[in-house]
Amino acid sequence: MADLPTSIKALKELIQKAGLSTSDCFEKADLIARATEARARLLEAEKSSKVENSAKDSCFSIYNCRIIHSKSASLSPDAIVIVLHGYGATNNDFVVLSEVFKRKASLEEKNIVYIFPQAPTSKAGATAWWEIDVMKWMGAMSGGEQAIGQLIRQVPEGLPECRENLVKLVLQVTERYGNVPLILGGFSQGAMTSMDLALSLPKEIVPNLRCVLVLSGAPIVVEEWASKLREQKLRVFISHGTSDPVLPFMASSWLHELLKTNGAEVKYESHSGGHELGPQRILDSLSDFVAESISTT
Repeated sequence: MADLPTSIKALKELIQKAGLSTSDCFEKADLIARATEARARLLEAEKSSKVENSAKDSCFSIYNCRIIHSKSASLSPDAIVIVLHGYGATNNDFVVLSEVFKRKASLEEKNIVYIFPQAPTSKAGATAWWEIDVMKWMGAMSGGEQAIGQLIRQVPEGLPECRENLVKLVLQVTERYGNVPLILGGFSQGAMTSMDLALSLPKEIVPNLRCVLVLSGAPIVVEEWASKLREQKLRVFISHGTSDPVLPFMASSWLHELLKTNGAEVKYESHSGGHELGPQRILDSLSDFVAESISTT
């Protein structure tokens, strides 16, 4: 990729093209630093497109899945990583994580199977793991902490069915690949869903679960989660942008508190961005956490 542009306008365009924010860039030096990060992210996207072309599709439960083997598909896997995309997105959105993790030396040596399920289309016409009443969420966000607090105690429409179908997916994946370390994760609605799935796994699968990755997520059905957390020891990575306009940063703070209060081991990382994965330091921390989790016996 070419050298960084010199004009402020071009720098901002490069940053926006990579899906990053300029809201906290007050000097040109800030823009240059963010543009450098943006360029690295765009390079990763180019690599990701190559990975997508090598990925294979398979069906587990009701979900069409993209399957990526970090090594050979003929080898027995060392771990399984299942990643759920966000509301309105596709299962191609986070295949780049397979490349991000591969840069970690201890993970590069592993034969990891990455599974990216595709959520069905909701009543609203967007892909979703369960139904989201967008107007209700927007109303809750404008209503402040109390309104959001009430909303996250409700059972969303379609969550019980989603939970059942994703448990079937995990069982079928385990049947195919064996009882190897399992990592569940997701972004936004996928983050909420992956946590709910982790707390809904059958007893025979729970020993396989090494950690849950909650990226720009929020708690839901909090009383139910609290009850299940007291019975199941979890290791959780949380990251969230303090300028997130979609899911407020305080939501992950509530999740952090809920998890810690009920005995979970949590690594909590924040960044100054919006509704996004975050800068390279977040990806590095995420990779470290995954590597440590897989090596945990």
